[in-house]
Amino acid sequence: EVTGAVLVGSQLGDLSFWPLPDRLKLSVLLGGLLPAVTRGFGYLPGAIGVGEDLPKGVAEEWARWCLTRGYFLEAHPVARRRFARFDKPTLLYSMSDDDFAPEPAVAQLMALLSSAPLEHRRVIPSELGVEAIGHFGFFRPRFTDTLWREVRWFFDDLIDGQRGFRPRRARAPWNLDDEDVALDLAYGRA
Repeated sequence: EVTGAVLVGSQLGDLSFWPLPDRLKLSVLLGGLLPAVTRGFGYLPGAIGVGEDLPKGVAEEWARWCLTRGYFLEAHPVARRRFARFDKPTLLYSMSDDDFAPEPAVAQLMALLSSAPLEHRRVIPSELGVEAIGHFGFFRPRFTDTLWREVRWFFDDLIDGQRGFRPRRARAPWNLDDEDVALDLAYGRA
Protein backbone atom coordinates (compact mmCIF):
# COMPACT_ATOMS: atom_id res chain seq x y z
CA GLU A 1 0.00 0.00 0.00
CA VAL A 2 1.29 3.42 -0.94
CA THR A 3 -0.25 6.85 -0.70
CA GLY A 4 1.52 8.28 -3.73
CA ALA A 5 4.67 8.10 -5.80
CA VAL A 6 7.47 10.35 -7.01
CA LEU A 7 9.24 9.19 -10.16
CA VAL A 8 12.50 10.78 -11.29
CA GLY A 9 13.98 10.16 -14.73
CA SER A 10 11.53 7.31 -15.22
CA GLN A 11 10.56 6.10 -18.66
CA LEU A 12 9.79 3.06 -20.74
CA GLY A 13 13.28 1.95 -21.81
CA ASP A 14 12.34 0.60 -25.26
CA LEU A 15 15.05 2.08 -27.52
CA SER A 16 12.51 2.65 -30.29
CA PHE A 17 11.54 5.83 -28.39
CA TRP A 18 15.06 7.29 -28.65
CA PRO A 19 16.15 9.56 -31.52
CA LEU A 20 17.68 7.50 -34.35
CA PRO A 21 21.37 8.46 -33.78
CA ASP A 22 21.10 7.62 -30.07
CA ARG A 23 19.17 4.44 -30.83
CA LEU A 24 21.93 3.20 -33.14
CA LYS A 25 24.69 4.05 -30.67
CA LEU A 26 22.84 2.44 -27.74
CA SER A 27 22.03 -0.66 -29.79
CA VAL A 28 25.75 -1.21 -30.43
CA LEU A 29 26.62 -0.52 -26.79
CA LEU A 30 23.89 -2.72 -25.32
CA GLY A 31 24.06 -5.49 -27.90
CA GLY A 32 27.82 -5.70 -28.33
CA LEU A 33 29.91 -3.78 -25.79
CA LEU A 34 27.85 -4.55 -22.68
CA PRO A 35 28.00 -8.35 -23.08
CA ALA A 36 31.76 -8.17 -23.73
CA VAL A 37 32.37 -5.97 -20.67
CA THR A 38 30.22 -8.08 -18.35
CA ARG A 39 31.93 -11.26 -19.60
CA GLY A 40 35.34 -9.71 -18.95
CA PHE A 41 34.65 -8.12 -15.57
CA GLY A 42 31.88 -10.36 -14.30
CA TYR A 43 29.73 -7.23 -13.76
CA LEU A 44 29.04 -3.89 -15.47
CA PRO A 45 31.26 -1.13 -14.03
CA GLY A 46 29.28 2.03 -13.30
CA ALA A 47 32.25 4.08 -14.49
CA ILE A 48 31.27 3.41 -18.10
CA GLY A 49 28.37 5.83 -17.67
CA VAL A 50 25.53 3.98 -15.96
CA GLY A 51 26.17 5.45 -12.52
CA GLU A 52 26.62 2.40 -10.31
CA ASP A 53 28.16 -1.03 -10.78
CA LEU A 54 25.52 -3.53 -11.89
CA PRO A 55 25.64 -7.29 -11.42
CA LYS A 56 26.18 -9.15 -14.70
CA GLY A 57 22.69 -10.70 -14.81
CA VAL A 58 20.96 -7.38 -14.03
CA ALA A 59 22.95 -5.53 -16.70
CA GLU A 60 22.28 -8.20 -19.31
CA GLU A 61 18.56 -8.33 -18.53
CA TRP A 62 18.35 -4.52 -18.71
CA ALA A 63 20.13 -4.55 -22.10
CA ARG A 64 17.83 -7.28 -23.38
CA TRP A 65 14.76 -5.31 -22.29
CA CYS A 66 16.04 -2.09 -23.92
CA LEU A 67 16.58 -3.93 -27.20
CA THR A 68 13.09 -5.51 -27.09
CA ARG A 69 9.99 -3.75 -28.39
CA GLY A 70 7.87 -2.96 -25.34
CA TYR A 71 10.83 -3.07 -22.93
CA PHE A 72 10.07 -5.41 -20.00
CA LEU A 73 6.33 -5.47 -20.71
CA GLU A 74 6.78 -8.40 -23.09
CA ALA A 75 8.66 -10.45 -20.48
CA HIS A 76 6.12 -9.58 -17.77
CA PRO A 77 2.63 -9.50 -19.33
CA VAL A 78 0.89 -8.57 -16.05
CA ALA A 79 2.99 -5.39 -15.77
CA ARG A 80 0.79 -3.44 -18.20
CA ARG A 81 -2.31 -4.19 -16.07
CA ARG A 82 -0.49 -3.32 -12.86
CA PHE A 83 0.60 0.05 -14.25
CA ALA A 84 -2.97 0.76 -15.40
CA ARG A 85 -4.36 -0.23 -11.99
CA PHE A 86 -2.08 2.13 -10.04
CA ASP A 87 -4.36 5.00 -9.00
CA LYS A 88 -2.34 6.99 -6.47
CA PRO A 89 -1.20 10.60 -6.92
CA THR A 90 2.07 10.57 -8.82
CA LEU A 91 4.60 13.33 -9.37
CA LEU A 92 6.88 12.52 -12.30
CA TYR A 93 10.03 14.51 -13.04
CA SER A 94 11.77 14.42 -16.39
CA MET A 95 14.72 16.59 -17.38
CA SER A 96 15.04 18.17 -20.79
CA ASP A 97 18.73 17.19 -20.89
CA ASP A 98 18.29 13.57 -19.74
CA ASP A 99 19.81 11.27 -22.40
CA PHE A 100 18.53 8.21 -20.52
CA ALA A 101 14.90 9.37 -20.62
CA PRO A 102 13.91 11.12 -23.85
CA GLU A 103 10.49 12.71 -23.94
CA PRO A 104 8.77 9.99 -26.04
CA ALA A 105 9.94 7.28 -23.61
CA VAL A 106 8.62 9.33 -20.66
CA ALA A 107 5.30 9.79 -22.50
CA GLN A 108 5.00 6.02 -22.96
CA LEU A 109 5.41 5.44 -19.23
CA MET A 110 2.83 8.14 -18.45
CA ALA A 111 0.39 6.46 -20.84
CA LEU A 112 0.78 3.20 -18.88
CA LEU A 113 -0.14 5.01 -15.65
CA SER A 114 -3.63 5.66 -17.00
CA SER A 115 -5.45 5.59 -13.63
CA ALA A 116 -2.99 7.70 -11.64
CA PRO A 117 -3.64 11.39 -10.98
CA LEU A 118 -0.36 12.39 -12.60
CA GLU A 119 1.59 15.64 -12.42
CA HIS A 120 4.47 15.76 -14.92
CA ARG A 121 7.20 18.30 -14.22
CA ARG A 122 9.46 18.69 -17.28
CA VAL A 123 12.49 20.49 -15.87
CA ILE A 124 14.69 22.70 -18.03
CA PRO A 125 18.06 23.27 -16.32
CA SER A 126 18.28 26.97 -17.21
CA GLU A 127 15.00 27.59 -15.37
CA LEU A 128 16.80 26.55 -12.18
CA GLY A 129 19.89 28.58 -13.03
CA VAL A 130 22.06 25.55 -13.81
CA GLU A 131 23.66 24.30 -17.02
CA ALA A 132 22.77 20.64 -16.62
CA ILE A 133 20.76 18.18 -14.55
CA GLY A 134 20.79 15.04 -16.71
CA HIS A 135 19.55 11.66 -15.54
CA PHE A 136 21.26 11.56 -12.14
CA GLY A 137 21.55 15.26 -11.22
CA PHE A 138 18.19 15.54 -9.45
CA PHE A 139 19.71 13.74 -6.46
CA ARG A 140 22.58 16.19 -5.99
CA PRO A 141 22.43 18.48 -2.94
CA ARG A 142 22.40 21.64 -5.07
CA PHE A 143 18.71 20.96 -5.73
CA THR A 144 17.74 20.86 -2.04
CA ASP A 145 15.97 24.22 -2.21
CA THR A 146 14.31 23.67 -5.57
CA LEU A 147 13.46 20.17 -6.76
CA TRP A 148 13.71 18.48 -3.38
CA ARG A 149 11.51 21.18 -1.83
CA GLU A 150 8.80 20.44 -4.41
CA VAL A 151 8.95 16.76 -3.49
CA ARG A 152 8.58 17.67 0.22
CA TRP A 153 5.52 19.81 -0.66
CA PHE A 154 4.05 16.90 -2.60
CA PHE A 155 4.53 14.56 0.38
CA ASP A 156 3.13 17.20 2.76
CA ASP A 157 0.02 17.43 0.57
CA LEU A 158 -0.37 13.63 0.59
CA ILE A 159 -0.01 13.50 4.37
CA ASP A 160 -2.66 16.24 4.64
CA GLY A 161 -4.99 14.11 2.52
CA GLN A 162 -4.81 16.20 -0.65
CA ARG A 163 -4.71 14.17 -3.84
CA GLY A 164 -3.22 16.73 -6.20
CA PHE A 165 0.10 18.50 -6.32
CA ARG A 166 -0.11 22.18 -5.34
CA PRO A 167 2.91 24.03 -6.69
CA ARG A 168 4.09 26.78 -4.37
CA ARG A 169 6.61 29.52 -4.64
CA ALA A 170 9.56 29.57 -2.33
CA ARG A 171 9.50 32.38 0.23
CA ALA A 172 10.84 35.56 -1.30
CA PRO A 173 14.15 36.63 0.27
CA TRP A 174 12.65 39.94 1.42
CA ASN A 175 9.90 38.23 3.43
CA LEU A 176 11.35 38.24 6.93
CA ASP A 177 10.38 35.84 9.68
CA ASP A 178 10.93 36.28 13.44
CA GLU A 179 14.37 34.68 13.30
CA ASP A 180 15.50 37.12 10.57
CA VAL A 181 14.29 40.10 12.64
CA ALA A 182 16.03 38.80 15.77
CA LEU A 183 19.29 38.37 13.88
CA ASP A 184 19.03 41.91 12.48
CA LEU A 185 18.33 43.38 15.93
CA ALA A 186 21.27 41.48 17.45
CA TYR A 187 23.71 42.57 14.71
CA GLY A 188 26.67 44.50 16.15
CA ARG A 189 25.60 44.09 19.79
CA ALA A 190 27.93 41.28 20.71
